Amino acid sequence: MIENSRFLITSCTSDNLVLEYHKNGNTASSKIWDEEKQGYFGETKEWHSNGAIALEGNLVKNQLHGTCTYFNSNGNPIIIANYLYGKKTGKWVHLTEKKDTFKIEFYENGKLIREKKNKKVFR
Repeated sequence: MIENSRFLITSCTSDNLVLEYHKNGNTASSKIWDEEKQGYFGETKEWHSNGAIALEGNLVKNQLHGTCTYFNSNGNPIIIANYLYGKKTGKWVHLTEKKDTFKIEFYENGKLIREKKNKKVFR
């Protein structure tokens, strides 16, 4: 095991699942190592140190790719995001605790091109 400031890292399981742990012992992340392609591919998850889910998404060549959902420390979704090989792309939806949309961002090639806020949420 190798220790760094955020978590303890363990070796791969027999099915190439890599698990990383917070110092308190809770799982910090899981991802799948592809030995043939020499990188992380497929489903990935991250957890807050309290055990609540923090991220669900997919990896291609070690980078987030496709739709990813970010969660707050209570496990509620706060951002529904899209990536194209690690770059922000398309529509990103930001949610309130009540799951109302309060902001939508549009990305192209990793750059913010437009933003729309729901003014009703801020009243």
